[in-house]
Order: sequence, then structure tokens, then C-alpha cells
Amino acid sequence: NSRLTTAGGSVELTATTGTIVFDGIDTSVNTGNAGSVTLQAAGDITTIENFLVELVDPENISAGVTDIADASINTSVSVNGSGNGGDISLISTNGSIDTSSGDILSVTPDGRGGSVALQAGGNITVKSIGSYVNPTGDAGSITLQAGGNITTTGLLGENGEGTLISSAKTGNGGQISLTSTNGSIDTRSGEIWAFSINGNAGAIALSAADEINTAEIKASAESGDGSGGTISFSNAGDVNTAEIDVSADLGNAGSISFSGASDINTAEIDASSVSGNGGTVSFSGFVDIADDTDTGQMTSSFSPPDDISTQQIDVSSVSGNGGTVSLFSVGEINTAQIDASSVSGNGGTVSFSSADEVTVDTDSGQITLSLSLSGVSEINTAQIDASSDSGNGGTVTVSGAGEIKTEQIDTSSVSGDGGTISFSSAGNIDTAQIDASAVSGNGGAIALSAGDDINTAQIDTSSANDESIGNGGNVTLDAQGNVQVTSINAQGGDSGTGGDVDITANGFFSATGTFTDQNDIDASISTAAGSTGGQ
Repeated sequence: NSRLTTAGGSVELTATTGTIVFDGIDTSVNTGNAGSVTLQAAGDITTIENFLVELVDPENISAGVTDIADASINTSVSVNGSGNGGDISLISTNGSIDTSSGDILSVTPDGRGGSVALQAGGNITVKSIGSYVNPTGDAGSITLQAGGNITTTGLLGENGEGTLISSAKTGNGGQISLTSTNGSIDTRSGEIWAFSINGNAGAIALSAADEINTAEIKASAESGDGSGGTISFSNAGDVNTAEIDVSADLGNAGSISFSGASDINTAEIDASSVSGNGGTVSFSGFVDIADDTDTGQMTSSFSPPDDISTQQIDVSSVSGNGGTVSLFSVGEINTAQIDASSVSGNGGTVSFSSADEVTVDTDSGQITLSLSLSGVSEINTAQIDASSDSGNGGTVTVSGAGEIKTEQIDTSSVSGDGGTISFSSAGNIDTAQIDASAVSGNGGAIALSAGDDINTAQIDTSSANDESIGNGGNVTLDAQGNVQVTSINAQGGDSGTGGDVDITANGFFSATGTFTDQNDIDASISTAAGSTGGQ
């Protein structure tokens, strides 16, 4: 075991039956291309020491800003040079990889970050990995594949916040992939970055047989016309994450997907865009498809997520269309505010649903989910905003077997049509104000169906502008128990028609408030319009 220094030359070590243990490897250069590092062993690969390296800062975009790292493997280009970082490959066929004594670095200020690939039959433990570029060039990829657990233990650099970094300033962020076939993933020691300042962000994929636990993950396009990246989680255990960011400035926001079979807990999720379209955020079940080694037939299993708990989800846009949010679970769903609104484009789509069946066509491999009203015990959300100023309001759909509780729901529009709102529950529905109104266009339709009671504040599907030719939206309330509303405003415009209001209750119906309609009448329910009133 000793430190190897090659000044740009490549390093290849193979232990066909044993292990590899070393103090450090340095193939860095002042300028030009750094050397590659390839280590392959049947047993463990372990670093036991580190050495100091000055490198460009991964996040600070000011020229000349540097940081100091404790490296175990360094294939970087110096802070004043140009060239490509060297590729790094570590393979332990039957053992584990442990580089927690120092950072793995393939960094350059001008060129391409080197790819870093670690593969082990057992566990992979790293302090941190950097394959980033600042300021010019594309970041490299980071790939960790383990039969056991994948764990990060520290931060990159003295001022660091990240533990796996594949970011870029003017180029594109790199791809980061972590796969644990029989274990868990834990990167809570630091953040995962595949963002780009002026280019496209990279993709981040985490897949594990057990739990996934992370700190903040960022695959955003922070300025310029680049697009946000894609972040995906796929595992049979719990998922616990801090903030997740795939936002964009001028380009489209990215997508975030959770395919989990147990509880999913997240902090704030940002898939918004300023000038592009909002992104997609989805929570769904874990589908495992495999070949039966005895029969040769394809087998499949479907494990839907249990409880889902999230903080704010933002897929809004200023100039583009709002994005899509979909949540699917057989347990409780609890969310903070969901924002799928747009100023100049159309509002997005928000849906909550449950499914209890999955069908897999063994010939085509096509997967079909059968949605039903069995499985969801309770849905609790804060405000949902799918409104628009200049475009059409979005769509909100919530279906579940248990109680549904929401704060304000807004699919209204100023210049376009209000969006559609649909709730279906085998239990109670309890909401704050529901607004699908339009100023110049048509009000959206609102339909609530409950196996027990319906309790709502004001319901507004109106298009009641004096100069509007828009129609009021229809309102349908159907409950096996009682129905209580504050008021229902389904008025049409001066040249439009009022919406129809249809209320069915096996118990009592009550409207507890009033408003002044276009005929100066204090009403609890109004379908008045300049042309024809609704029913």
C-alpha cells in the first residue's frame, strides 16, 4: 500500500484473487488530459490515507475561486489549466469498496469532467465524489452499483455542501446513478448536485432494494435556456429526502418520480420554471418484473406506496404552462401547498388517486394500473393552485376511499376558462373555498361525490363579468350523508348562461352564507346570467 503519482499517466491495478489497499492515487496534470485510474479486485478495494488538492469550486461561479479537498484518488486538471479529467473505474467482484478516507476527484476548469464508476458485489462507502466542471465544459458521470449498501460519509472541500457533485457552469450537468440491488442508499452526509448554471442539468437516478435516505438533491438549470434534469427514486423501502430542485429559468423544468413500496417523505419539491413549462412530479408504486429461473416465464409483483408526506410542491410557470403533480398511494397522503399555476400559460394538472391492481402483459411487457376507490385511507392537502391569468385554469382530481380534507382549491382564470375540479370519496369531503371561476371565459365544472358528508366553503364557477360572454360552470354535489356549503356562485356573464347546480343528499342540505349576485339579490345559490340562468 502506497500513494501512486503519475503526472498524467494512467494507473491500472488488478488483483485476481486478493484485495487492493492504497494510500492514494494522483494522475492529475497542470494542463492537458489527466490520466485514468482502473482498479479491479476479487476482494475489497480500500483507501487508507488522503492528500491535499487545490481545485476549482463546484458552485461559486466567480472566476478564480478555489477550494481545498482531501483526496484519495485525483485525476483532475489544475485550477489554471485546461483539459479533461481522467476516468476512474473501481470494480470489486466479490468484495466491498471503501474510499471514505478521502475524496474521489476528476475535476477541471476547462474541459470534460472524467467519469467515475464504482461497482462492488458488497457495500460501497465513499467520502465524496466530484466530477464537475467550472467554468467551461460538461460534467462527467458518477455511477455507483453495489450488491449491498451505498453510503456517503462526508463533504467535498473545506467549504463544501455536496457529497456527489457532477455540476457545470456553461456546459451540461452530468448523470448520477446509484443502484443497490440488495441494500439501502444513504447520502445524508451531503447534497447531490447535477445542476448547470447556463446549460442543461443532468439526470439523477437512485434505486435500492431497501431504504433511500438523502440530503438535498439539485438538478436545476439555474439561468440561461437550459432545462432542469430528471430525478427518479425506485425502491421497495422507505424514501426520506430533503429539498429536491429540478427548476429552470428560461427552459423547461425537469421531472421527479417516486416509485416506492413503502412510506415516502419529502421536503420541498421545486419543478417550476420562469419562462418554460413547469415540470412533472409523480408518486407511484414499485413494480418488480423478473424471469422465473425454473419456468423461464416472466413474473411480476406490484407494491404500491404506503403513506406519502410532502412539503410544498411547485410546478408553476410564469410564461409557460403549469406542470403536473400526481400522487398515488394505498395509505395516507399529506401535502403542503401544491402550486401548478401559470401567469401567461395554462394551469397544470393535480391528481390524487389509488390503485389496487396491476396487470403486466408478459408478451409485450406493458404495465396497466387499474384505478379504484380502495386503499387510500385519508388525503390531507393545503392549498392547491392551478390557476392562470392569460390561459386556462388547470385540472384537480382527487379520489380515495377515506376522508378528503383540503384547503383552498383554485383553478380560476382571468382571460381563459376555469379548470375542472373533481372529488370522489367513500368517506367525508371537507374543503375550504373552491374556485373555478373565469373573468372573460367560461367557469369550470365542479363535482364532489362522497359516501358520507360534504362540507365546503364558497364554491365559485362563475363568469360574472359585466362584459363577459362566458358561461357559469356546473356544480354537482352528491353525498350519501349531509351536504353543507357556505354558498354557490354559478352565474354566467352578461351574454352567457348560468351553470347548472345539482345537489343530492340523503341527509340534510344547508347553505350557511350569502353573496350579492348580478341582480342585486342576496343569494346563497345563484345561477343568474345575462342570457339564460342555470338550473
